[in-house]
Amino acid sequence: MESKPVVEVKNITKTFGGTRALDDVSIDIYPGEIHSFVGVNGAGKSTLMKILLGVYGYDGGRILVNGKPVHFRSPEEAISNGVAMVYQELNLFPKLTVCENILMGRFIKTGFGLVDKKGGLARCREFLSSVGIPLDAADYVDQLSLARKQLVEIAKCVYQRPNILILDEPSSSLSYDEQKILHDIVRNLKEQGLSILFITHKMEELEELSDRITILRDGRKISTGAASEYTLARITEEMLGKNVNFAITTDLFDYANAEDSLDVQKLNYGKFVRNVSFSLKKGEILAITGLVGCGKSEVARALFGIFGDTGGEVRVNGKKVNITGPVDAIRNSIAYMPISRKEEGIFSNFDVTRNISVASLDRFGFFIRHAQETAVAEACRNDFNIKVAGMNALIGSLSGGNQQKAVLARWVSRKGQILILDEPTRGIDVGAKREIYIKLRQLSKEGISILLVSSEIDEILGVAHRILVMRNGAIGAELFPSSTTEAEIMQCMMARN
Repeated sequence: MESKPVVEVKNITKTFGGTRALDDVSIDIYPGEIHSFVGVNGAGKSTLMKILLGVYGYDGGRILVNGKPVHFRSPEEAISNGVAMVYQELNLFPKLTVCENILMGRFIKTGFGLVDKKGGLARCREFLSSVGIPLDAADYVDQLSLARKQLVEIAKCVYQRPNILILDEPSSSLSYDEQKILHDIVRNLKEQGLSILFITHKMEELEELSDRITILRDGRKISTGAASEYTLARITEEMLGKNVNFAITTDLFDYANAEDSLDVQKLNYGKFVRNVSFSLKKGEILAITGLVGCGKSEVARALFGIFGDTGGEVRVNGKKVNITGPVDAIRNSIAYMPISRKEEGIFSNFDVTRNISVASLDRFGFFIRHAQETAVAEACRNDFNIKVAGMNALIGSLSGGNQQKAVLARWVSRKGQILILDEPTRGIDVGAKREIYIKLRQLSKEGISILLVSSEIDEILGVAHRILVMRNGAIGAELFPSSTTEAEIMQCMMARN
């Protein structure tokens, strides 16, 4: 590690209204270093990164890049000075190719000033090969899986050849194999001298990639040190300010006396869902897991009617129902939390109150009784421990974990009896995860049936009563947390049908 840092952040403060998001924070980053930032949602990590990128200004302190004071006023200014960021949420042109997304604003031109598509494609393929990103430059983005779209975001940013690369939860939607590819890419960039600021909640990434770790809590820097100095216990204690036991008590489910809440027979959707049959008991948490592309998310979307009529037979509380769209699903007490919070989960131009009430507006009269709507939302705020200064704040101002709790509260407040949750803890911190886990167990004890789609094995082992493992669009195994292991689940995921 070189003696002079490439970035120095000195005594930075930032206030939003009456809330101090950053309080006298100082850090430094060296060339060829992977410096990981850890903290619960709302700790100040993203605010600090956005200040470095010029999205936000700051109230006090100073920033130096290569020893020179800077104060970027826009991301474009930051990028021109070698600072780039890959955001957790996607920002792509879905109807364009991988190549066009990567080269956007930097297209190769012919001698006549026209875009040289052939030359651009060749250059893009050469670039992808050089950094080890396994994408076909000619593929259209809207045909890619969520995981591969994330790789496009990373490729788009790395193509700019920055000196400092900020990665905000880059592996949150990647499979195990794709995560290994990402790690190889990050190590390769590090070897080329790139400074990498890595935001993650995954302990294995902190152990495998980090040179140093900085922990933030409530806008303050708690500690910085070599990655080897940190254990999971120390990280969680410093993140939360207390020693926390993250184990969720697993109780045995009484299958002998349980009634079917949802019964699915021979559900199909193209190559993604093939003759899927299962039952979900009243008050049960049933997990569906599998590798990326196995079809688990498609099952969730099909049951909510997003794909229209997918054939097969669906029964709710023993009654056959015909679900041809989300309205049919909602009428039959089926609720759905999508995997993509930004694109499909929240209404970013609505406040927190309306994001909670939007699925239940029929309860508040033809002309909405706002006092009643506000009362319901406030009750949800307390029940789900949604941290927000005021319920009239835009939902986008909340941390990811609090946004997820608001979306979950939306459906619970409607009194839905079947909750379909697709990766409900994706990209949120350990504290918010635990709160959601405890809430799911509470809801199940109240008789609500939960279909939990998750890629996190620790999550399904700790929360679910029963596990279905999918492979290639079909259910390959049924397991129970009390009698299985992480290794067995992984073997079931990777076995041949």
